[in-house]
Amino acid sequence: MGYDKNEKNEVEKRIATKRQLQVNLLDKIQLHYDFAYPSFKICQLSSRILKHDIKKINPIAIDIACGSTPMGKMLSESGFNAYRCELDPNFLYAGLRWKHFNLDIGKHIVCDATILPFRDNSVDVVFSKEFVHHLCDYDLLFMEINRVLKKDGIFLMIEPTSWILFSLTQKFAKEKGDPQHHYETINRYFSALKRTGFLPYRYYLYNYGSKRLKFLNMIKNSFHTQLYSMSKTSKVGLLLKMLVQRLIDGSSVVFSRKVENMPTYKERPKIEIIEPSRLVLDENYLNDARMEKFDEILNDVYNDVYKRIPHFT
Repeated sequence: MGYDKNEKNEVEKRIATKRQLQVNLLDKIQLHYDFAYPSFKICQLSSRILKHDIKKINPIAIDIACGSTPMGKMLSESGFNAYRCELDPNFLYAGLRWKHFNLDIGKHIVCDATILPFRDNSVDVVFSKEFVHHLCDYDLLFMEINRVLKKDGIFLMIEPTSWILFSLTQKFAKEKGDPQHHYETINRYFSALKRTGFLPYRYYLYNYGSKRLKFLNMIKNSFHTQLYSMSKTSKVGLLLKMLVQRLIDGSSVVFSRKVENMPTYKERPKIEIIEPSRLVLDENYLNDARMEKFDEILNDVYNDVYKRIPHFT
């Protein structure tokens, strides 16, 4: 698979950036260790909620822009027929270390998330973590997700969202943030979901933690109990969370159901194939002893979740 030929210049920049990040990961390994625990934890809690909400045998789930995370493994362990989709073959390859008997040949697909190689109305769950803010036109992505999802299928989006202090600093800063990042408010994401055929039905706030703002962490951590209890959000609770999200940074965890089919956003484009020669990683990368720490972190996440939720399965 590949990407839209008309978007070649922009996509090639994204692939080059991703490849460089993955190739240099071992050079900044401690930063990735620190990020891994909260990242893996929200994935595990989310996969548990998805399993609760789908209530089907062997449902199909795709993890778009999956990177090298273990979400495909977690979905498989939760009973999903999971697929991993990623534009950069190096990110995709790095994720092969997360093994599960369900994640066999054909389940790891190099593709653009806005041109998914799945039939209309064929998928039960689409999962996206920290990807939407890399796109200028996220309506295009949401429409493609709408196309592949079955009626009442679930789109789970975990996204850092724009908050007041960030917006102000970007407005007046001499040096702007990463031009490939386009952070939006949660209100705008909700509006986009509704106009592309989705109805958000669960909304949680998740805090990755900040050493500088510990008192704010206490406020944000108070919302984590709802993730463990799988509580749905009331209208009043939704407004409160949106207010907190605008005042304090963090990630929004949004579960939406497909409630209507939308017309095709645009014709399927001509595809620029991503050649296997783009892959520069090899087994030495996967077998590097420093990567074993990520296995330990994932086990710590499992133990923590089992401790908080004794009946977890």
